[in-house]
Amino acid sequence: MRRRARDEVGVSPSRSIVIVAGIDAGGTSWKLIAAKGPGGILARATIPTTTPEENVAAAADWIDKMRGEGCSIEALGLASFGPVDRNRKSQTYGLIGATPKPGWRGANPLRMLEQETGLPCTLDTDVNAALLAEAAWGAGKGLSDVVYITVGAGVGGAALVARNLVGAPGHAEFGHIKPARAEYDRQTFAGSCPYHGDCIEGLASATAIAARWGADPHLLPDTHEAWPLVADSLAQLCVSITYLLAPQRIILGGGVMKRAILMDMIRAQFVERTNGYTVRAEADHADTYIFTPGLGGDAGALGAAYLALEANGASAR
Repeated sequence: MRRRARDEVGVSPSRSIVIVAGIDAGGTSWKLIAAKGPGGILARATIPTTTPEENVAAAADWIDKMRGEGCSIEALGLASFGPVDRNRKSQTYGLIGATPKPGWRGANPLRMLEQETGLPCTLDTDVNAALLAEAAWGAGKGLSDVVYITVGAGVGGAALVARNLVGAPGHAEFGHIKPARAEYDRQTFAGSCPYHGDCIEGLASATAIAARWGADPHLLPDTHEAWPLVADSLAQLCVSITYLLAPQRIILGGGVMKRAILMDMIRAQFVERTNGYTVRAEADHADTYIFTPGLGGDAGALGAAYLALEANGASAR
């Protein structure tokens, strides 16, 4: 049985409207939009992430519903958690790799969506897509060198260097860098990453926070000892990115970053760790160098819409 998406905004647009569907396929939920661009989001829906079959069926149901209401959806964009084959020339394009998410390794939601909807689908990683949207419409607009990091159930990252995505035709894995840790801290918690233990993802993701302190991160107070440790790991990641890639801006998004106190803590620890030695002028001003997404929680879904627009010859900028 198909699991239905939960509509958040209803719409009955004119049949003359031509739109795309963008799907932010995260490890916790799928966020769907029908859109023409950042200013033209016509509808939204959310699906809890369960199995590939259930999620694809629910997404297809919602797309059918939207088309029945007059949205002339011509294409789909899928911004997927990874690792995923994002090489459009590959025979396994869209295939989910060695993810710790149960039931998803070896699935190909891109091909499944194409089969269920009859629409062409274009895919990239969730963070690559979010970065492309931010570079076109958000906090990275006008910048040639910018990095996007998402901190949610996992930690992912993407970078534009001279407007080119790093890692093509594959993708980078910023979340699996290992930070420096105090010995007492190392003895207290080994980290939650099944591959590397105490990498950034194994220390700072929502999954790691819950594993270490036995509670949903949203339930921990601002005064909890978790937040300085999370901030330290993420600040170290920002320092590494700064010295390796020298971007004009680092954008930090994702569910964990909704904790308001975190951003200033990360900036303060970044300043302490760089100790006045930066590689470009932008990094001297942490309050604008380490920044929040301009598109907020829509970055991933709008990134997926961006992919669909670009793949079908429509200008996404």
